[in-house]
Amino acid sequence: MMLFFTSVGAIIAGQDKLIGERQSGLMASTLARPVTRSAYLLSKFAALPGMLLTMALLPFALVVPTAAVIYGTAPSLATTAALPLLLAGAIVAFYTLTLLLGTLFERRAPGMVACFVVMQLLPQLLTLAPLPVTALASAAGFLAAAGLFLAIALQRFATLELR
Repeated sequence: MMLFFTSVGAIIAGQDKLIGERQSGLMASTLARPVTRSAYLLSKFAALPGMLLTMALLPFALVVPTAAVIYGTAPSLATTAALPLLLAGAIVAFYTLTLLLGTLFERRAPGMVACFVVMQLLPQLLTLAPLPVTALASAAGFLAAAGLFLAIALQRFATLELR
């Protein structure tokens, strides 16, 4: 459930980065200055450290002690380390996917639908291996997908027509 909510948060945060700025005219006015398109797109990643801190790490500062109180024992060290990595990977992947979709669509709705379709497929992509193994493998997969999404977004954004 936490993976779902962090992914939704990343999607919502990413939606305004390109689509919102394109609709408001901010993108066109910024790109009229001596700024390369790749630098403009990569600047959208400045929000990621704060997102990772607030959406992946801080919740675990609360979850681990709460689990220890409720269940009488804290989660294993492997689980405690693996879950924030899984969340961080999902945040980066969905944020990057949202930026990619922002280069493809002029409205928010198609990008949101595409992200939610990917989120529905996500449980089938995660294996039934022990949690730390699944989380680490999934985090690596998320980061690989984010790299692919970023490469496609950079290519697409270089040829994007602004109105």
